[in-house]
Amino acid sequence: MGNFRELAVVHVTPDKGVCVLTSEEKWLKMQQILKKWYNEVAGGATDLDHKSFLSDRGFLVYVSQAYPALVPYLKGFHLTAEMWRGNRDEDGWKLPPAHKVNDQAGTLGGEVYDRDEDEARVRYSTRKQGGDVLYAPPSGKTPPAPRLLADLKALLVLTQSTLPPLRVARPNHVMHVYYGFGDASGLGRGTTKQGFLAPTPDDPRTGPATPVRYQVGVWGADVDSDSSNFRELANLVEDTELEARRGTLDCCEMFLFTDNSTAESAFYKGSSSSKKLHDLVLRLHKLTMDHSLILHVIHVSGTRMISQGTDGCSRGVLMEGVMAGKDMLSYIDLDKSAIERSPDLLPWIRSWCGNKQLTPLTPAEWFQEGHGITGGTLDKHGVWIPDHEPPNQMHLWAPAPAVADSMLEELLKARHKRTDTYHIVVIPRLMAPRWRRLFHKASDLFFSIDPGNAFWPSHMFEPLFVGIIFPFIRHRPWCLKRAPVMVEMGRNLRQMCKEGDFAPGCVLRKLLKLPRGWPACRQAWHSECYTCLGNGRFPMATLYDEAGEEWEKQGKRNTRLNTGIPGVHAVVPIQCEVCWIRNLEGCELDRVKHCQYMECIRRANLDAINARASSTIEGHVDSSKRQLRTQNPSIGLLSSKKEAPSLWVTQ
Repeated sequence: MGNFRELAVVHVTPDKGVCVLTSEEKWLKMQQILKKWYNEVAGGATDLDHKSFLSDRGFLVYVSQAYPALVPYLKGFHLTAEMWRGNRDEDGWKLPPAHKVNDQAGTLGGEVYDRDEDEARVRYSTRKQGGDVLYAPPSGKTPPAPRLLADLKALLVLTQSTLPPLRVARPNHVMHVYYGFGDASGLGRGTTKQGFLAPTPDDPRTGPATPVRYQVGVWGADVDSDSSNFRELANLVEDTELEARRGTLDCCEMFLFTDNSTAESAFYKGSSSSKKLHDLVLRLHKLTMDHSLILHVIHVSGTRMISQGTDGCSRGVLMEGVMAGKDMLSYIDLDKSAIERSPDLLPWIRSWCGNKQLTPLTPAEWFQEGHGITGGTLDKHGVWIPDHEPPNQMHLWAPAPAVADSMLEELLKARHKRTDTYHIVVIPRLMAPRWRRLFHKASDLFFSIDPGNAFWPSHMFEPLFVGIIFPFIRHRPWCLKRAPVMVEMGRNLRQMCKEGDFAPGCVLRKLLKLPRGWPACRQAWHSECYTCLGNGRFPMATLYDEAGEEWEKQGKRNTRLNTGIPGVHAVVPIQCEVCWIRNLEGCELDRVKHCQYMECIRRANLDAINARASSTIEGHVDSSKRQLRTQNPSIGLLSSKKEAPSLWVTQ
């Protein structure tokens, strides 16, 4: 395959900046490889030489590092290289565990493992037992994946130039940044776009470089049978190609906004199961290679598209948003963090995180304070020794969507440097394909909040992603990410946000205390001692008999409603005042400061206790006592000579 260092060549040109390309020799070799396999697969070959195929695939992987636009179309090569293993669906993808053919298995410590469930463990077990592990088909042949031919066609289109093209990796300066919105509603279609100057050392001017340009049209009868996904993406592609023919996109950076999530997903994946969408995505990638164009396709909400005016433009309404003279940049929030856009968000986070002084880290602090470094000094040898923050600190990361991927990379490093630190991440759902994988990898718990509440109002347009990272724990599984309690809490939080209940502060506050926890309060009361604290504060209703006299059992009723019942803790899920204050306020109980708090909690607990008939509770207690009397004392439960306690235990 040659020396890796020869596969990518860096050029610095005065007009374009830092550019990357491969050598002419490697470019020509790649074209020959693609043509060879295309001719073989297009000729109807059902078996390909596995060893030669792996060698050529490795070469293409290395060359694609200079041209990322090629990467999505290497999937057919990856699938073909593993087709010989079996357990594949009709498209060549590995089947999930429930659909696998368990024809290969191994044992490890007397336990059987399915090969596809844990291939690495099976191979290890087989090697330890002296068996042979297959890394290649015995016949030396592998069948082509169904998508290999389509991927080869796409790669031939992208690499059809005679000489390797220059790819701008870091421009000296971006003379123009283009922002374009496109929408295809029903029979209509419309786009709005505007170019802006970027400041340079020689020319610090900023502002619009072109006026707002728009296009309005209707679809022809030839697309009547096509899906809305095709229309949305075709509208963007055709408008971008028009700008490229005008020569306005050379060495530029362009941001295309669409309210169709399929268009964004298809562009970043590089392909689609729909042939027409696949061809449209290929045309976009071809533009990036031919014009040194840095292109971003970004999904935005339909409400943003309506407010910006492109939705109305596609319907022939030309007096909304930017069409009415409003600033294009006011609808583009890629460079603003969630807290910059909504100042009420920070007080909401402080209300449940337990840190009233919490502030978001600045981009400069991502690389030092975010890693737990508060400063440092030089020792006698001139070596800088960092000073570290105390344990159990908390950091808030609120990046702008355009740099969220860089922030998350630093967060993943910081988490392993300081394993005892809490992290909270808030990111608006913009440019999500760039950072969503890292966000899910980093977060132990995450949920999204739709616009339309006090701290994330409707004019924010897109949902807000919130992620929480807990300290590592000192035993397996080392982190809480997939712990059952965490999974359940995450499900409950997402359901609460989906239903519009934006008061999850108690749940989040309790959750943040989980890794370190409070000491157990271990409080217990005799039922007669657990009485109402606010006598006179909570009036009791008076019942009367048919004669209008006070009911003769009114006194007993008042006593019952203001007193605990023995054994109720086994029937009613309740917590004492100490635990409630910890969960609600995140602090220990102060009997002076929280006096009224305690009275209300005690009254609520007594109401919950007396919601069940005392006979029902006594029946459950007697049943529990019978079960305890039959247990073996060796397992730590009560023996037959002991009675169950008549106390109401709260924790």
